[in-house]
Amino acid sequence: MKYDDCVKCGFKCSHICTVTRATRKHDLHEFLERYLGNGEAVAWPCTGCRACDAICPGEFKPFQLVQEAMRDYLTDHENSLSDYHVEFVERGRIGATNVFLDDLAIPARSIGTQSSLQVFDKIIVFPGCLVSASYPRLVHRTYQLLVLLGVDTKRIIVEDESCCGSFLQSIDDGEFMDNGKRLFKVFTKKAEKTLILTSCGSCTSTLRDLQKRLSSTGATQMITGSPCAATIKHYAELLADPESIEILRPVIEKMAAEKARNGKKRAYIQFPCQAITEAAARTKAIEGMERLLAAAGYEATHVSQDLRCCGAGLLETHPDLAIEYGVRRMENLTNDPETTPGTIAIACGNCHRSLVDFKPAMDVESERVEELDVKVRFFLEMLMELLFPMNT
Repeated sequence: MKYDDCVKCGFKCSHICTVTRATRKHDLHEFLERYLGNGEAVAWPCTGCRACDAICPGEFKPFQLVQEAMRDYLTDHENSLSDYHVEFVERGRIGATNVFLDDLAIPARSIGTQSSLQVFDKIIVFPGCLVSASYPRLVHRTYQLLVLLGVDTKRIIVEDESCCGSFLQSIDDGEFMDNGKRLFKVFTKKAEKTLILTSCGSCTSTLRDLQKRLSSTGATQMITGSPCAATIKHYAELLADPESIEILRPVIEKMAAEKARNGKKRAYIQFPCQAITEAAARTKAIEGMERLLAAAGYEATHVSQDLRCCGAGLLETHPDLAIEYGVRRMENLTNDPETTPGTIAIACGNCHRSLVDFKPAMDVESERVEELDVKVRFFLEMLMELLFPMNT
């Protein structure tokens, strides 16, 4: 692949790149020139948000080039992800823990029937290794949501120990594909019509990439079943579906009124950037989520100069930059006292990790961040505590 393969569209990818915008010192345009023009492989700090792919009119998408450049770079340099790689190879997972559903409180009945969910033979709750290990409560809430939307528990499978293998994309493409074959062998072993419901934006985009590649390369013959039989969706997409909103909103409004909130509180939605990269579809999904937030008694806050991505994709490869990125993210959310959100409604485990676990490091770098009185909560939890309160 050569630099001439770039269509020279005015480098829209560089203008939209969240890393370029957040740091103002890592330019995607410059990276493409160095890698494609001179064959210079550099450790480009990609967050994996896919904004560049969504806007690029060319055949060879920037994200694909970044992955190839990182593989070239890691061939000759120490791999910062080696510990994860070893654990994955030896254990088949990355720090995931079992999410036992034996003592899970299950709703006695549904509050409505989401028709699009009824066409699937089985629904796999795929939280991703990060979510199942760190936020098992979110897995429980996803299970309860499906029951409330009319899904028979016999059709729900919780796949809580599997890793999508996203980190393998920049290490070993062959191993990345092998992991995908193993996953889809389990997902579609009887060619059943399957919905894979994720809780992580990275898992969503990775599984969709795997599905596309396995379906187009003839690799389906090497696994049992067919990846084409699977539909991959982030739970935020399910919540933002008009039919889901029609079912959920009246109940949420009733429960919120009973709790008698003192005025509406402001909330900003941190949408999982990798789940939907196409601008129109993304806007539609966020608008749907805002309607549910409004029913729950929140007023949606919009941020000018929004980075869109939280920067979590940098945590393993460029931790210092991830902290800098997080500071910019938080400052952008609070630069206007009139619209500062009281809550950031997170719809992704990676986003939660970035903005919660690494906030102490952000405090060191920015006095402004330390002063922020902003709660970070899972969007699903904010709704489900109204729909189905839990005592634990």
